[in-house]
This record gives sequence, C-alpha cells and structure tokens, in this order.
Amino acid sequence: MMNPKVAAYLDKAGEWKVILSAIRELLISCELGEEVKWGSPTYTYRGG
Repeated sequence: MMNPKVAAYLDKAGEWKVILSAIRELLISCELGEEVKWGSPTYTYRGG
C-alpha cells in the first residue's frame, strides 16, 4: 500500500523524482511496508 507521506516526499525530490518513483514501485511490488522515518522513505518486511 502506498503511503501518502512518501508521495509528499517524492513531490519534493526534484530531478530524482523519476528514479525514486521507479524504485518505489519495485519495492511496493515486493509487498514491503512503506513509511517515513528519519525524514526519508523506509521500507520494511513484515513490520521489521
């Protein structure tokens, strides 16, 4: 599931937005959890 906080982070990513969005799609397809920690997107597997 895509986190709106990560979407907001990517909106501010400037020239990196396209690359980071592609990586995000790949990670989400692997069923990883998505959240923002320490000011950056973080991905977890089964909550850890």
